[in-house]
Amino acid sequence: SKLYFERKYRADLLRLIPEDITFFAGGLDIKKQMQRMSEIFSIGGEPSYLIFEGMVAAQKNKYLGQEIRLEEDVYPLLQGEYALAKVGEGEKSALMILLELEDPVRDRDKVESIADSFIRKSAILSPKIVEKELEDGTTYEEIQTIPEEIIRSTEDYHGYEMNVLTVGTQPWGVFYIILDDTLIVAT
Repeated sequence: SKLYFERKYRADLLRLIPEDITFFAGGLDIKKQMQRMSEIFSIGGEPSYLIFEGMVAAQKNKYLGQEIRLEEDVYPLLQGEYALAKVGEGEKSALMILLELEDPVRDRDKVESIADSFIRKSAILSPKIVEKELEDGTTYEEIQTIPEEIIRSTEDYHGYEMNVLTVGTQPWGVFYIILDDTLIVAT
């Protein structure tokens, strides 16, 4: 079966992205596209379908935890236009995700719930060298991946309250804001 959309993609979110774009991808209704992918994998039989669904669930659980549900919490945010962009070069580059929200009031609560879960899950891992000691007193160093602490704060951005997720000692963070009917997430 084919994938049909009720409206034509017009790249309206492009107006919110800075001019120094080095990558852009956009479209409509990720939820519908994910459902189509699931259908395609189901054609390959139950094992293919289960592997695809399992991979999606595993990534969701890794970054958002089990209390966030795809159908109820995530997919409703993905039914409008979306845009992915990389802007700038080198150390001044940023990744952006823009989502057109169908119901900004309802969706604000979903976004905050997802952010809270991301903070609790602390899924950003960093390698750390840890000194260990064997039973005989010999010491050695081991590389471990340690969850980074994620701290939420807010900043004023041209009169709007922007949410900031600072990721431990990393030189970057995640910023998000809802402007009218658009969620903007950037690094």
